[in-house]
Amino acid sequence: MTPYEKWSLMGLWFGSIGTVGAVVYALFGAAMRRWFNKPKLELSITDKFPYCALVMRGETTESNSDLSIVEICASLVNLKKYCAQHSRVICTGVYVLEANGKTFCPFINFRPRQFRWMDIANERQNTEIDIGQSVQHFVKIAEISKPQNEMAANNEGTSQPQIASVTVAIPNPHKPGSSYVRIPSEHKCILIKVQVSCSGCTPINYNIRIDWKGNDVKDFDRPGKLSVSLVDDPDNMKQIAS
Repeated sequence: MTPYEKWSLMGLWFGSIGTVGAVVYALFGAAMRRWFNKPKLELSITDKFPYCALVMRGETTESNSDLSIVEICASLVNLKKYCAQHSRVICTGVYVLEANGKTFCPFINFRPRQFRWMDIANERQNTEIDIGQSVQHFVKIAEISKPQNEMAANNEGTSQPQIASVTVAIPNPHKPGSSYVRIPSEHKCILIKVQVSCSGCTPINYNIRIDWKGNDVKDFDRPGKLSVSLVDDPDNMKQIAS
């Protein structure tokens, strides 16, 4: 075989490979681009502003609480190019720390429920939304409040002090149309299991831990009173009692 024939044969091979590659790209290129650039949602939360803030709320709300509350919100960002369609953040479990201080147990049993978007029009706050690239949305996870109905008079006619406690921002499953799921004030450590999902992507599970040691809502920004964090340690998750 002459050098010319050798190089001609190699050219034919490379040409054939290029033709096949072009056909494959024409058939599956769009799907491949979608796969490599499919939406990637990232949830983050801390005990700093704007994730936690003392706000004023009007009287016409579903939560039976005082006007001054601390809202605890998580942010959701789409890190990829393609739009994250039908995005939602749902609560799949609420756990409280047991008396031994080592293990968590379920506080209440309920079906998964969606948290409420904070920066969406009222009629869409409880629906699935589409999130574009680098767009940040906030979803309300919990609040610290001091309900008015905890003002109880003793035999001497004086009122017992109010203790601010954590309320998980999902409707109470045992009281349709009522306030959020309220955690009794004796529980100072709460674990909330959260799932983030959108069309075409595998749901991502997060664990949000809230440690609350304050008595009044205004204690939230004092050192050591409120801690909000994502718990990713598998050993920590083993503490959840079955």
